[in-house]
Amino acid sequence: MVRLPSRIFFVFVCLLISAPAWAQIGPLAYVSTGASSPSQIYSINTSSGATTLLVSTSGADYEGLVVGPDNNSSDNGLSTPIRNVVYACSTNNSTIVRFDAAATSLVTNPEIIYQGGAGLQHPQCGRITSGGDLIVTSTDSGGRWWMFPGIATFALGSAPTGTVSPTPLIPSATGSPEGTAIKNSGDLLIVDHMGNQVFRSPAPLFNTVTNPTFIPSTAGLSSPFGIARRSDGQIYVSNQVKMPFIEHFDATGKVVAACSSLGFSNKTTLNMMQMSPGDTLFVAGATGNAPSSGALFKVDASPGTGCLSLTQTFSPGLPPLVGVALAIPNFSASRALSIPAGGNATANFGYAAFEVVEASGSCSLNVTATPTPPAMLSADIGSIPTTAAAPAVDEGWDGYETVLDTNVNQLPVGSGCPASDGQFHYVFATFVPLSVTNPETISCSTNVNNTTTCIVAALEAAYPLGGILPADLGTRSGKGTQACKIFVANSTAAAKNNEAGTFCGYQSPVNNTFLGQPASTLPVGNQLNVKFKLAFAPPIGNCQNGPYITDATALLSVAQIADAKGTPMFVPMTIVLSGVVSPFYSLDKTSQQYAAKWDTSQCILPSGVTEDCPLGTYSLTTVFTSNNTSSPPDSIYTTQTTLLQIGKH
Repeated sequence: MVRLPSRIFFVFVCLLISAPAWAQIGPLAYVSTGASSPSQIYSINTSSGATTLLVSTSGADYEGLVVGPDNNSSDNGLSTPIRNVVYACSTNNSTIVRFDAAATSLVTNPEIIYQGGAGLQHPQCGRITSGGDLIVTSTDSGGRWWMFPGIATFALGSAPTGTVSPTPLIPSATGSPEGTAIKNSGDLLIVDHMGNQVFRSPAPLFNTVTNPTFIPSTAGLSSPFGIARRSDGQIYVSNQVKMPFIEHFDATGKVVAACSSLGFSNKTTLNMMQMSPGDTLFVAGATGNAPSSGALFKVDASPGTGCLSLTQTFSPGLPPLVGVALAIPNFSASRALSIPAGGNATANFGYAAFEVVEASGSCSLNVTATPTPPAMLSADIGSIPTTAAAPAVDEGWDGYETVLDTNVNQLPVGSGCPASDGQFHYVFATFVPLSVTNPETISCSTNVNNTTTCIVAALEAAYPLGGILPADLGTRSGKGTQACKIFVANSTAAAKNNEAGTFCGYQSPVNNTFLGQPASTLPVGNQLNVKFKLAFAPPIGNCQNGPYITDATALLSVAQIADAKGTPMFVPMTIVLSGVVSPFYSLDKTSQQYAAKWDTSQCILPSGVTEDCPLGTYSLTTVFTSNNTSSPPDSIYTTQTTLLQIGKH
């Protein structure tokens, strides 16, 4: 069974957040001029409007662009600067080049990483995956989409033509692909220019096309070209033939509105697009028929604006612009939160979300999420003694990872944001790939002397079903500190005592819905005895006869995922086990069973209120922090999660 991509959720306790820092190059957008002679690539400072020519190549046709991190370990040592890399596709001569995004003058010899000859013709960039792969499309009629595996792991300047060959992601020709985007669920969206539609290729393999297409030809697109995704999952597509406008679709591909009143005339051309983390849409295009009519449109696409709002046009006297890519580490997204007394509030950043919980009173604060080069986070992880882990790069931010920052330290004493225990509690969610099998959080504290200390937060719970964002996986952690920046890591530590175990399923009265059994129905207000055994994995043992593992550490996690009427929801519960607020199972040495008595009369809601567990459907998950299960199929994502119903007496 192929598991869908997962989102990881963490709950932390923090009083001060320190922001990530690296050499800033300004909020730069990179633009290309297509088939102009020569074909050129510029950077545009989106604050000042300053323009710098970076690449100029006769006979080229630079169109699609994408910016990704340099993931080569030799480039990104502690003593060397962190680099971002611009990838550019020349469609006419089937060439792909890349160069240092920090360049401030003409790059005379951008590195050529592909120049035809391997099946891929007329490439269009593209996206960078969390694994450092470059995804491109072929603009030919009946083209496909392709991947250059691990290209970002090659040091800039050391990946000559042919070092990494393109791999076709779908077996047969489909449509006339152009621009691409990544959905919040991780799937690849591909514009079919001639078919007036948008394909959807499911993650993580991107090797099939859904039928029907994500946006069909009946939706009104007219020679679509560029595509971008908003933080809440909604989609924008640019047209090239029909009166130029940007069409708006919801997260399911249904038309929301056609926003044609953006100050565009019938001589305006719209091409490639990219959305910033803060929901500012940048669109490459042209404003008229003059030779120097190129324009970069800056459009407010934030959810609160309803339809789009044109905020600024950069017209620096360039040829018509075709491609655009953002240096996204310098486009941090900020959200203002107002939390009611005893309530909670959520900020959505697309591939990450932040929720304040258990606030003791009403308060307000700002939250910032910054896409960060993973090499920066590797240095933080490496500063923790006896910790083996790697950054858990976001699935959709072109190889960057989200780091959370908030100004909690600026809140006055008694502001109400801290819970009744005096600490600040919140949930942090971030979208990670399938390779993250043992998630953990890293939190880094900075004191008044600017000394930074990083630790691993203790895991408290996991929620594979439901969450702040759709189709997500959640884990809950907690810690107390006076400072922290927070990000996700994937533990690479060896399993405890090299034990491999098999989860033997829940015992009565809890049914195993993952085995096709019906969900148990239990009355509210009782203590539910949750039990299971953990056998050594074959060939050493089995669930029927043992031998059984008796030194595992296991957590019980409970979340309400639907109310009594079946309406979907997500409410993570802090639970009381045998009279104690604790997520841990205990071991009965005689029966060799792990057991946890969950008191359904004492659910602690995110607001901090303790009451009878609300009626409805719950997910119940067992997580082993001691790595005592085999994977697959025994993992946090599959057979350790079951459903049950809580009803009336």
